[in-house]
Amino acid sequence: LVAPEAHISFNRAGMLSDDGLCKTFSKDANGYVRGEGVGMLVLKPLAAAERDGDHIYGLLRGSAENHGGKASSLTAPNPRAQAKVKHLIYPVPDPNFPFLGVHFTRMVHGGVECGPNAVFSFAREGYTKTSFSGADTAAALGYGGTWKLFAQHWRYGLGEYERAFSKTKFLKALQRLIPSLEGADLHPGRAGIRAQALRRDGSLEDDFVLRQGERAFHVLNAPSPAATASLAIADEILRQAGYVS
Repeated sequence: LVAPEAHISFNRAGMLSDDGLCKTFSKDANGYVRGEGVGMLVLKPLAAAERDGDHIYGLLRGSAENHGGKASSLTAPNPRAQAKVKHLIYPVPDPNFPFLGVHFTRMVHGGVECGPNAVFSFAREGYTKTSFSGADTAAALGYGGTWKLFAQHWRYGLGEYERAFSKTKFLKALQRLIPSLEGADLHPGRAGIRAQALRRDGSLEDDFVLRQGERAFHVLNAPSPAATASLAIADEILRQAGYVS
């Protein structure tokens, strides 16, 4: 690192920052600063840190990784390794709120979808902002658990509606994960429906609720990623049914 040859070569290639600052993931990034070091972070859940009286320096709101692993050189990434990157950026879940919040997902067609805004749907098949079904709405609002859910999370719910109808506020939420994101980067996308099991007290059922009946074993409230964990779910069903230890 102290030898000048590599530094001179990197500088001629335009790889070094002119102002001596690294601006990782920023649109203003203009190179990197050479250096070596090691660091260690001790992480623990917020509730545990508050319980133990620790000094809290910061909170992790999300994480993502896009690294090709070992490559032939700094400027020659490993294409096979990079092809395996899923390009998912998810926030650290808030234990006080039952939904994940905004996140980024690379789709199979190559695009990236950002969202969602978790809002109450007025139709079971409501795939637009103004979709409405009187029967579906009456059925949902006629259930006591719905109103208890609203009462528990009304403030966050209003914020979700604001982000759903305000591009500016939606962008601000997304910039907490990708600060360099701009309004021009966002384009209208599709809407989706998530069916969520809701208890009578207004709390939400956990994913993969397993219930054993007299002659059948039921897997309830399984989200769409269940397909990727089907073997693990099958193992748990066999364990609970007593077929394996």
